[in-house]
Amino acid sequence: MKNIWLVLGIVLLLGAGGYMGYSYFFPENTTSIPDNSGIAETPALDELPELTPQTTATGAAVSTPKPTQEKVIIATENTTPGNDTADNFIRQGKDFLAAGKFIEAREAFAKANQSDPITVYYLGLMGSYFGERQASENYLKSLGTLPNSDVKLTQNAQKVLDAYTVFDTYQDGRQEFLAALVAKQFLVIGEIDLAIGKMEYVLSKVPNYIDVSTLLGSAYLIKGNYEKAISIFTKSLPNDRPEVYYWLGIAHFYQQNYNKAIGSFQLALNKGYKPQFKPHEKMADSYVALANFEQAVVEYEAAINTTDGSKYIDLYIRPVWVLIDKLRDPNRALAMANQAVLKHPDSAMAYNLLGWSYVVLGNYEQGKIALDRALSLDATLAAVHLNMGNYYRAQNNLVQAKSSYEQAILYDKSGSIARAARNLLKSIEGEVQIQGAAQSGSVVSGNI
Repeated sequence: MKNIWLVLGIVLLLGAGGYMGYSYFFPENTTSIPDNSGIAETPALDELPELTPQTTATGAAVSTPKPTQEKVIIATENTTPGNDTADNFIRQGKDFLAAGKFIEAREAFAKANQSDPITVYYLGLMGSYFGERQASENYLKSLGTLPNSDVKLTQNAQKVLDAYTVFDTYQDGRQEFLAALVAKQFLVIGEIDLAIGKMEYVLSKVPNYIDVSTLLGSAYLIKGNYEKAISIFTKSLPNDRPEVYYWLGIAHFYQQNYNKAIGSFQLALNKGYKPQFKPHEKMADSYVALANFEQAVVEYEAAINTTDGSKYIDLYIRPVWVLIDKLRDPNRALAMANQAVLKHPDSAMAYNLLGWSYVVLGNYEQGKIALDRALSLDATLAAVHLNMGNYYRAQNNLVQAKSSYEQAILYDKSGSIARAARNLLKSIEGEVQIQGAAQSGSVVSGNI
């Protein structure tokens, strides 16, 4: 998929969860498949940093933190409730939020249907935004008692309530710290505009609050305002938080400043970013964008060989694609696919990569065996059906190839696999009709 971002997808973050961008290359005795230069998927920002209490000018801690190992995944904007509501006041309120008009937003929500859980939810969030804790808690806690309240609403509400719980575990916590905790939870539940407004307020009171500026940069990253994110992250350097360098790399990546992205990802590694495979993977994506495919494979392999990366079969997809489609080295692709099967023996994707590599090499017997194994493990994996279609096409069985491509579309619908399958269907459409008619004629003749 062509890079854009904004998944966020931080959200970017917003990733992503997929490495399913494919492009295929056939042996010389078959028809070549057009290259897909947009292989790099929209990545996702991963973990929010833990907030620590702001210190006084003398350096003494204002609060005594309660240790926690919890990491949170940043939500995307489109997960926020009320996007499809019929209540005009709720929609107006959300429009005001997007415009940074928070007073007007609260007034709009106050005019909405008070029995609607979405109204109660946003009134609770607005109370949190304006520092009205009691009112906020009353609204957010009442969601659990409403008969028609959505589970997602109550879960999001509880995350905001958790900010108050965490704050209460600190001694003499400053209100700026509470505001920072609330802002972080706004970010977690996908209320990016509220998060930005709250964090900018905190920074107006405590300009050097590094934790908050870090979160603010990630919020602008989610919004797709990469220049603003880069500016905020850069001003915080040097920084002990490795994720700052990682997110700075993401922002540079989406600005197509790939060399700067690579430098930032390397600094994230040097600073001890976890999980380690992420910066390696993103450096590899950057090298792909720079058409330095050999170095891309090196970084993909480095990602796979990290302790955390070895757990993810999806990390094998892009390097196999690069080896087949860009470096035209299917033997190395086969070796990597075999490694994937060895490490992930129960993975349909691993056998799919193995079958793909065999088909490209022209070893159709082993390719079919591997793809059949993949389907036995997951008959809904669209990539397997696409590669099975490629196998049948290489065998000149266009009718069966058509069927496989249609299955790929069925299971992927509007993704990159489905797009590739549709293109392949168009390329063989006329031949399929001729071959199908010929096969039908031979059957009739045989019956006679």
